[in-house]
Amino acid sequence: MKKSQQLEQYLAAYGSSLSSAEVFHIVHEIFGFDLDRVPLLIEGHESQRSACDEYLEQLDGSYTRQNICRIVNQLYGVNLEALCALEGAQLSLFAKGKWVLTSADDFFVVFSGDGDRVARVFTTPYYTEQNGSSSAPEGLRNALVNMGYISDATGSQFVYQTADDRPVPDAFKGQTIGALRQAIAAIPTPVH
Repeated sequence: MKKSQQLEQYLAAYGSSLSSAEVFHIVHEIFGFDLDRVPLLIEGHESQRSACDEYLEQLDGSYTRQNICRIVNQLYGVNLEALCALEGAQLSLFAKGKWVLTSADDFFVVFSGDGDRVARVFTTPYYTEQNGSSSAPEGLRNALVNMGYISDATGSQFVYQTADDRPVPDAFKGQTIGALRQAIAAIPTPVH
């Protein structure tokens, strides 16, 4: 069952009675994130859970997947909708200190580290095996370099670091994922 379906199922089970304890449990069960350990992005709250409870109260019982995902992204910088959308996209994702998505047949890895201030993109062994080279497709190399990534000499690893020591914005991450998905769509499917 896809993560988005699991999330819908959990929320339906809780109905109109949802607290931070349930949200934290759901996120941990489905996505593996311990929100108690993820830094809170908004100041002025006693704890991660009190911030979540405050935002949940504002929903007035409208606990849809979209609303819960929006809250988790706003408060903790964990974009659950994007993670759901990437399932099966042949992209591995390392974020918030853990592997969020990974599969043996992924072509690329997106590695977010150092407090989300550094993003790395690199090809996988599976990509190399399928394409006979570790170098990313030329269109992808050009797209990433034009976005501000620095490429290694082989064209298989790319690094982006924010200049102002702030986390890489969601829009930039989305642009990166978009470029990767476009490249993956152009890779010929192997015949077995």
